[in-house]
Amino acid sequence: LIRPHHHPFNGMDIRHLLDHQARRFKEHPYLIWEPFEGDSAVFSYQSFVDRIQRTAAGLYHRGIRCGDHVLVHLDNCPEAVIAWFACAWLGAVAVTTNAKSSEDELRYFAEHSAAVAAITQPRFAGLVNQACKHLRWIAVTKTDQGADAGQQAPSWEDCFDSIDAPMDQLPAREPDPLLRFSVQYTSGTTSRPKAVCWTHANALWGARINALHEGLTHEDIQLVSLPLFHTNALNTFFQALLTGSTQILLPKFSAYGFWPAMVQERATVGYLLGA
Repeated sequence: LIRPHHHPFNGMDIRHLLDHQARRFKEHPYLIWEPFEGDSAVFSYQSFVDRIQRTAAGLYHRGIRCGDHVLVHLDNCPEAVIAWFACAWLGAVAVTTNAKSSEDELRYFAEHSAAVAAITQPRFAGLVNQACKHLRWIAVTKTDQGADAGQQAPSWEDCFDSIDAPMDQLPAREPDPLLRFSVQYTSGTTSRPKAVCWTHANALWGARINALHEGLTHEDIQLVSLPLFHTNALNTFFQALLTGSTQILLPKFSAYGFWPAMVQERATVGYLLGA
């Protein structure tokens, strides 16, 4: 076992890294959202962290506390990234689930992780409500990856955007690299899926090693179309954060959309899964 005072990330966690990089890179783009429908969006390092802080405070206002588990059942979209990092800022644990999960699978994920709340999108709201009846509340994004949700659009009280409060409403929290920050479930090919836990230190170590192996710098622009419930996709956001580079997010892989986005945004790195 590594004793806390010997830990390579002693005195650090994801919240510490977010705050440090926002002050360092300020208006440099961190996240560029390129949907197939709807408006694109650009978050600078500072505006992204400002949004993370307000969302974390909004989660706290809704009763989420350090150590609580929050189900994040979303396709690729900025809200998925914001929810994930906001949980980390607060000290809560984001449970990122496969967007193609069945009702039985979702019920298992929610009950096994002891999730207390969920964040989802209009297309999945009925499924999450049906599968996860014990949750305190469910928040729903305004759109489905930028596409108009029509009559499925949530009321303001149920909308993800309403999870918003001033930063000064958040309690102080000391950096803790060994704090649990995220849970993902395996595919469950031989039995029920297994819960795989990330600590803050796991995320920071993955960012450091992958950024080093890829030679990333703040001048790089990474394009991600892999699903955000996948470790590969999620880790790219940390290596971007660590190096001060820019992350382009697509709703999903598209043979017609991948290369135009690479060219338009002058991406230097693209991520694909091998067969």
